[in-house]
Amino acid sequence: HHMGRNRDVNTTHAITLEDAFRGKVVDLTLNLPSGPRNIRFHIPPGVDDKTVVHIPSGGEAVFPQFPPGDLRVTVQIVP
Repeated sequence: HHMGRNRDVNTTHAITLEDAFRGKVVDLTLNLPSGPRNIRFHIPPGVDDKTVVHIPSGGEAVFPQFPPGDLRVTVQIVP
């Protein structure tokens, strides 16, 4: 952990091929050390498997005096 910033969070989220084609709004609950955090983000239409969606300030927020970390969601397309 470096000073002046909260930790970035990396996670994966599985979607169907249809969702990948159409795009999807995802409500994700992250169980973080600071407690559960609900994040809503949009997967754009036409994503490929293993696409990483970057959500600024979507990460850890243990230290309120510092800006939240970022969230990176790796999209997994499931058959």
